[in-house]
Amino acid sequence: MCVDAENTENNFNDENELGDTDKEEMVIHKRVHVIKRDEGWAIKKEGASRATRIYKSKREAVEGAREFKKSGYDVVIHNEDGSIQRWEKSKKKKTLPTPSYKKAYENAFGKKSSNRY
Repeated sequence: MCVDAENTENNFNDENELGDTDKEEMVIHKRVHVIKRDEGWAIKKEGASRATRIYKSKREAVEGAREFKKSGYDVVIHNEDGSIQRWEKSKKKKTLPTPSYKKAYENAFGKKSSNRY
């Protein structure tokens, strides 16, 4: 069986989304941002094209964003100018199982793959 190395590497090596792929499970880094908008303060999931919710005050937006921490999201709170004021890490980690092609490689060759083909 031939594996398209370029597509495989692109799918599993996105540093913004996935952690170290040599571990048994991969950690997904999910973030929600509190950002200033014309109509107030918005909560926006990283990678989303639209805000999840808009609040009148920054305090309300931060409280709303902290609800996402319970689901494993990091909360990134921005100043009005867009700079990062505070980054609150979630204690709960989201994980994905190791991709099956990696397990097949390990079974066939008795060692972990390096993700470089």
